Amino acid sequence: MHKFFNRPSTFNSADSSSEAVVSSSLHSVEAAVPHIMQEKLNQIMAMQKEEGRRLETSLAQTMEKIVEANSDALWARFQEENKNEKLLQDRVLQRINILANFMNKDLPATIERIVKREVATVQTNVLRAITPAIEKTIVSAITESFQKGVGDKAINQLEKSVNSKLEASVARQIVAQFQTSGRQALQDALKSSMVASMVPAFEKSCRAILQSKEEEGSHGDHLVEGDYGVHGVHGDDSTLNVF
Repeated sequence: MHKFFNRPSTFNSADSSSEAVVSSSLHSVEAAVPHIMQEKLNQIMAMQKEEGRRLETSLAQTMEKIVEANSDALWARFQEENKNEKLLQDRVLQRINILANFMNKDLPATIERIVKREVATVQTNVLRAITPAIEKTIVSAITESFQKGVGDKAINQLEKSVNSKLEASVARQIVAQFQTSGRQALQDALKSSMVASMVPAFEKSCRAILQSKEEEGSHGDHLVEGDYGVHGVHGDDSTLNVF
């Protein structure tokens, strides 16, 4: 009986040792859980940091490519616009030079030809107008002077001789007069009229064209300076001396 009653104590001892082992295991597991969680969190944070750096690098490269492509395209467009503007300015200057050469060289020669033609026409008209009146006056005077003692034949011969000599003399005198004073006065008047009417309008048009081109170029240069810091180049105004 004594032995029988001692058996429960043996069972209790075994249960106590098992509980101690389980409790120790639980304590060790509980102690290890925070460490394991911290390691997992550290791994997740490291992965997130690595992924963030990778995304940041990729985004920076993409933005750099986009900015570079846009900058290259804008710079190419700016160079093309400058090239087109330079060609347009060259064409305008070429046309202005052509007009200036015409005003300085061809126009005076044209005016001189017109003046010569008009002078010749005026000389012819003057001769035609005054010759009959002079002939009539001289013929009448000679006829009255020689009427009493000279025959008709002598009067006719004298009339023809006087007419021919008088016509030649009057023609030479009129031509000389027009060549000295009349021609110069007519040329000066025509030249002054042409200069007063054409030159101011021509110079005003040239200045307006150049000023418009300079304003367009200045506007484009300031626009590019505001975006990319490119300095524009402005040309100086030029003037034309006509005549």
